[in-house]
Amino acid sequence: MRYRRMGQTGLKLSEIALGSSILYPQNAENSSKDVGIACIRRAFELGVNVFDTADAYERGETERVLGEAIRNLPRGQIVVATKCWFPVWPGPLGRGLSRKHVVEAAEASLKRLGIEYIDLYQAHKYDEETPIEETLAAFDLLVRQGKVLYVGCSNFSPVQLCDANHKARAGGSSRFDCIQSCYHMLERGIETDLLPLCRAQKVGVIVYSPLARGMLSGKYKTARIVPGSSVAVAPAEWQRRYFTARNLKITDALTRFADERGLRLSQVALAWILRRSEITSCIIGAQNPSQIDENIKASETELTTADLAILDQILSQESQFESADARERDESNQCV
Repeated sequence: MRYRRMGQTGLKLSEIALGSSILYPQNAENSSKDVGIACIRRAFELGVNVFDTADAYERGETERVLGEAIRNLPRGQIVVATKCWFPVWPGPLGRGLSRKHVVEAAEASLKRLGIEYIDLYQAHKYDEETPIEETLAAFDLLVRQGKVLYVGCSNFSPVQLCDANHKARAGGSSRFDCIQSCYHMLERGIETDLLPLCRAQKVGVIVYSPLARGMLSGKYKTARIVPGSSVAVAPAEWQRRYFTARNLKITDALTRFADERGLRLSQVALAWILRRSEITSCIIGAQNPSQIDENIKASETELTTADLAILDQILSQESQFESADARERDESNQCV
């Protein structure tokens, strides 16, 4: 396992992090608490030091299970990352990034996790109803109290991130030292603006959904959605956007590329993300410990300049697959 500094901080994160998807009964086949704990402990054995969750996942249950899983592990070798924003208790005060909710949500997360401090506390999304100065002040209070070590955000736009950190600097409060964003071979939008901004401002980038909900795992060779998979439970809008004939053609070409090099598609997809120096870590999911063994190999997978050129050619062949998507839309319209 290799490690990278998170932005301008001294914190070193494993290139591969483990998320909480194994603890989602509705999102994973054979998901269970015991399997989830086994995955967390196996990941730690293999060098993973980042474990990401959120208070809203399964109404806090994933935090409880993560806390149980790490209880007998060396705390100083683990980075616990969690988030707040989404509703976790009824009423208007149970959500958002107000000072009240941020502070109380952090206290609740600490109790569920059974730890004294959160290594990385993140705003799960931007709150249009709360001044960003109030949110920054709340996070800074937690840092000064020793309950949070580093502050980050998730799903902020480049403008929102830039504005927040500008105001943090002006107000002398803790800034967002990293951002979580979706990034994978089929969704490259952050390459245009967010990654250059993070490089310039030395903000770490933690990638979620690096395998496009499993589409880049190698399991999808046809248009049949695997029952119980992340794709199966994805919103219909997501399926329409990503589970297309064009993307299936691309994943087929990527699978052949991986096979020719004795690799798995998931390893290639993760190594392709890690080619970018702006990326600090990729959050993977797992349905069993063996998948962790497989995906962690991406940290030691080196893609050559020639490999990257071939991959870029595969991913940029828009016109080649446009006709396939057009046929798919026509067939869909005929069924309406």
